[in-house]
Amino acid sequence: MKKLIFLAVIALVCSCNNSDEEPYDPVAQLQIDLGLIDAHLSDNGQTVQIHPSGIRYSVNNTGNGDFPINGDSVTTQYDIYTLSGRLIDTTNEDLARANGIYSASRSYGPFKYLLGTGTVIEGYEIGTSLLNVGAEGTFYVPSTLAYRNTPAFGLERNEILRIRIDVLEIF
Repeated sequence: MKKLIFLAVIALVCSCNNSDEEPYDPVAQLQIDLGLIDAHLSDNGQTVQIHPSGIRYSVNNTGNGDFPINGDSVTTQYDIYTLSGRLIDTTNEDLARANGIYSASRSYGPFKYLLGTGTVIEGYEIGTSLLNVGAEGTFYVPSTLAYRNTPAFGLERNEILRIRIDVLEIF
């Protein structure tokens, strides 16, 4: 009798799992993201370079300094948008205020981090490494190199990002 009750409880617990989500497949998601990015770029007549990771990018202003490598402390400025153009984060206080995302609890201004340590999303690290000091670029980052299928900062699952990065200094 105890075995029958135990099996009934197990069956009930298993039947309550109403998750219809398929397992996350980063390879398939990357292909979906790249299709969306390429369609967006084509629709807007933009020409970009393609990084082996899948990131599409353009260097808008070339710098004259060194390129950062893993282990370097890098000072940057950034603006992060969704592919549809909604600003979600920036180091520019005026831009944050103008777009209704200003927060008095955070500091604005240059952002310093250690490249190659995983303290920022992978797409940001790749973008930073493609710019030398003084350069500015725009990066179309697949969700697989950003927040993946985890909603963060008001983003949807598998949200593609457009990130503008300025590399200011390397230490």
